[in-house]
Amino acid sequence: MGVSPFHYWADVPIRPHSNIAFNSSSSLSHGPPTVKYRGLFINDEHPAMWTWAAEKYKTPKGKGAFTVDVYEPWFEMLLRLKGNYFWPASKSSIQP
Repeated sequence: MGVSPFHYWADVPIRPHSNIAFNSSSSLSHGPPTVKYRGLFINDEHPAMWTWAAEKYKTPKGKGAFTVDVYEPWFEMLLRLKGNYFWPASKSSIQP
């Protein structure tokens, strides 16, 4: 439908469509993934993503920056990419 898996994280705009149509005789499947475990690891969680999340979601100082609000678009992206594995942030929930 033209929605990038990275629409949130890469600021890819979602173009609205007034109609969406599919040909019922066509297959819309790409087949099963060829790699068993497909996922993401947040490699640079602190200070880069931690600081961004705390500022974007107005996290009070001393509270964990990785909240449900941060993970919701992350999991949406994983599902759109057919991901089945996620290594969550491992930084302590208390900001140093």
